[in-house]
Amino acid sequence: MERMEQKFRVVGLTGGIGTGKSTAAEYLKGRGFAHIDADAISRCITSDGSPMLSVLDGLFGPSGQFGKEGVEILHPDGSLDRAALASLVFTDKERKRELDRVMFQAIIAEIDAQIDALRKAAAAAGMDETAHTDKMMRMRRRADCEAAADAGEAVGVQGSAVYKAGAPGAETKRKTDADEILSGERAVTGVENPIGILLDAPLLFEAGLDERCDLVLLFVADEAARIRRVCSRDGVTEREVRDRINSQLSDDEKKAKSDIIIDNSGSQEELARKLENFLQQFSKNSCKRFSMVL
Repeated sequence: MERMEQKFRVVGLTGGIGTGKSTAAEYLKGRGFAHIDADAISRCITSDGSPMLSVLDGLFGPSGQFGKEGVEILHPDGSLDRAALASLVFTDKERKRELDRVMFQAIIAEIDAQIDALRKAAAAAGMDETAHTDKMMRMRRRADCEAAADAGEAVGVQGSAVYKAGAPGAETKRKTDADEILSGERAVTGVENPIGILLDAPLLFEAGLDERCDLVLLFVADEAARIRRVCSRDGVTEREVRDRINSQLSDDEKKAKSDIIIDNSGSQEELARKLENFLQQFSKNSCKRFSMVL
């Protein structure tokens, strides 16, 4: 297995629409990862007053090279008409490629800046190799204790109770912990002395961002679960969800480029267990690349 230099690692998180990436990202933030959100960066880049709007209008406006007569992509107040731009590019592969090229360039530049800033902040806070290794060891100890508890051993973790399997209230306590983190109700950690950087990007491979990652974590789910989730969340039709799924890179193509593959077709409790399994291996393999299918 490929060795990696001991360092502040970047874990790419990706997956198709409806696979539960956002839920997983919240959980991993709660377990100590700093979080870079490519979608949030994209929205910021195209927010009101951004210089990117004039670039997009020059390319996709009615007089632009990739525009269409009579189709304005900016509202009268100068803000982006996202629906108009989407209708223009997602029905034309050439326009879509050009939009991706322009946006990816700006998004990648901002992601690189954020990764650099996080690493410098960690170094400035004394997060040297020894301190980082100590934190990984504490994380490993917690994971080992939880595994022992599941096996029926009486154990404890400083600052956080781990209940013996079968003890009164044990499953309720574990479910409460998972629910709090998965719902975002617990305070998010990962800014102060993070264990790594989570690069959350739906188009990780398409943008070439996997090249910036030490590990790639892919989420998949059966199509029925994905359609159900997106229809409920976005209020769209089943046909619209299928069209969006078919417009994305296939799961098989993504799996071939990923290190860790997590099937998130089940419940939030199942997802929490799989993520804890990943975190245990992440702490144990601090200097090497590893693979998992969960």
